[in-house]
Amino acid sequence: MTKQLVFIGERISKEKKQLAKELFNLTSSEYKQKSKRYKIEKELLNHTTELIQYLGDSVSTNVQVTKRIEIQATYIGELTTKSGISLKEAIQFISPIRNIIWTTFEKEIEEHKISRLDILSSNKIIDPLIDEVIYILIKIYEENNKEIVEVAYRALEELSVPVIPITEDIGIMSIIGEIDTRRSALIMETALDKSSSLKFKVLFLDISGVEIIDTMVADNLFNVIYALKLLGVKTVITGIRPEIAQTTVKLGIDFKTIDTKSTLAQALKEIGIKDINKDI
Repeated sequence: MTKQLVFIGERISKEKKQLAKELFNLTSSEYKQKSKRYKIEKELLNHTTELIQYLGDSVSTNVQVTKRIEIQATYIGELTTKSGISLKEAIQFISPIRNIIWTTFEKEIEEHKISRLDILSSNKIIDPLIDEVIYILIKIYEENNKEIVEVAYRALEELSVPVIPITEDIGIMSIIGEIDTRRSALIMETALDKSSSLKFKVLFLDISGVEIIDTMVADNLFNVIYALKLLGVKTVITGIRPEIAQTTVKLGIDFKTIDTKSTLAQALKEIGIKDINKDI
């Protein structure tokens, strides 16, 4: 390591606060507004200052700083995602570090006659570290977006298996569409949670909107019925269409032990709830 490289690294570390402020001043107005609104300006500056310190250390010493830089990048990424700062804005905040460093020390570089080779050598050290910071930011944003999508998907799924109380102790769960493994778990969870919290004695499980019932789907339905039975809730399956009934017979699926009704209206009428079709 040459004296010039040590000089460059030490200057970066010494002026880390000034460099961090200049970096922040170059950000977009949206970035500044959001960081101010969520009161993260000070934290961002602190973590950015530490980040620049480690960039300087990487040039002036033989100490491995990659892990430390990853930690600071993670802090910055977590702050920006929670503050509604876009990935583009976050990357635009980090990217100018290179230019700021060389612009700030341009005169000193000339005075100390630092060669282009030394500048190139320092860039070879700094550039991969900055790239790593950007990679970490992208990864954090991807994970955050995945979590947002997961929450939205979960909410949508819950809407797809509504539970409607029709009396103090009777409810209806209407299932529409395909029943896969994931949805089966949701049906089970929703049926148990709602039946328990609403203190149902009877739950009508209407499957008139289910297109296909195979052995896996039937097994999942039987598990729901058995679990509800353990809670003291009787389950009545309604809405088994003729074509579905034929398929289940061919597959050897036996619904004889399950209380079934051809339609939800018929089932409700038998328990004394009339004119249900007007309300459904």
